[in-house]
Formats: sequence, structure tokens, C-alpha cells
Amino acid sequence: MQRATTYLTDDQVELVLSTTRNKKHITWLLLIIDGGLKVTEIVSLRYDQVDLKARAIHLPPASKKNIEDSRTIPLSSRLYQAITDYMSIQDSHEEKYLFRGKEKHVSRKSIYKLCYSIRQKYTTLHQLTPKALRNTFILRYLNAGIPLPQLKAMIGMKNIATLARHLPSFSKAEEAIELVRSPSVKETMLDLIKRWLWKGNPIPVQHIPCSYPVAPIRKK
Repeated sequence: MQRATTYLTDDQVELVLSTTRNKKHITWLLLIIDGGLKVTEIVSLRYDQVDLKARAIHLPPASKKNIEDSRTIPLSSRLYQAITDYMSIQDSHEEKYLFRGKEKHVSRKSIYKLCYSIRQKYTTLHQLTPKALRNTFILRYLNAGIPLPQLKAMIGMKNIATLARHLPSFSKAEEAIELVRSPSVKETMLDLIKRWLWKGNPIPVQHIPCSYPVAPIRKK
């Protein structure tokens, strides 16, 4: 069975940010915590994508065929400060990538190693991973009442069902089900229900519309 989705509390987030004074590492962490960026997006982030004047990061679409999938990520005050502090210690801004590696940009492993090193030092952060940090970002916006379609576009997810993996409450699951039933969404409700059952979050039978017959799904 799929592992339960993990999140960090506000106190844990503050502890994570207090574990290092390395400007680059703090920037990495905040790009996930406050920006919701994926690890791949962080390591490949370019100088020309960071607009300090507008306090935003402009991310291109993953594919040239889907130009509408480009995203603009607003910078929180502490993320803005972290990026400016990091840039201030760089010798040159003529490099293509914000986080330069030996050959091109820094590797994805660098961010995973950072989380691992923090986990080793603090037992209360044993669940710390880039994914847990991104889940925390998603949870924060869900609790703030951001509509699911808007949040889906903000974090670059392809469909509502993918976002449903991060839903912390059944009320949000019901909202996602209603969206999935909408003709404008291609994802079927059956797929959503399966994902929730795989997570160990059973949906009561009375919440399944009779027009969508669902056979019992056995957990292995």
C-alpha cells in the first residue's frame, strides 16, 4: 500500500530553516517551502527566470507544445531575501544557472543529500524530504482556501487526481470529486477514488454517486 502523505508542522519548518546558515542551502529549502518548486526546477533555475523587481520566478512549460503551462511563482519576503543574499555572494551573474555545478547546474542529489544530513542531526525531522516540504507548501495553501484548480496550476500538476494525493481532509476530497465529475476535467472519478483507497483513506459508499459503479478494491 502507498505510504501516507507526510507534512511538516510550522515548528518543524522553522527548525529546518535554523539548521543551516549556508545561503545556498537556505535558498533551496525556501524555494520548496515558500515557492512549491520541484527539485528539478530548482537545480535548473536560471538567472533570467528570477525577476527580483517583480518579486517573482517565471518557470517555462515542461514542453514547448504546452506554452500555457508556464508558471509565475510569487516570492515571499523571506524567499526574496534568501535569493538576494545568495546572489550577493556570487562572483558573477553571467552564468546561465543560478546554482552552478561542476559541469552545468548542480545535481538533484545535492538537495536530497541536504535533507538527509538534516534528518541525521535531528530525530524530530525524520520525515524530512523534498517531497514532504512540497506537501507542506500544498497543505498551507489548501488551508488558506485556495481553489483546487488554481493550486493545481500554481504547482504545475497535470490533473486534479494527482493533486488529490496531497489532500489532508475528506472535505477537500469531496471538493476534488465534484471537480473530477465536471465535464471540463478529463480525469475519471474512479481514478481518484482508487488513489484515495491506495493511500488508506476510504471514501464512504454514500459519497459515491450511483452513476459511477465501483467494484470493491482490495488492499494488498
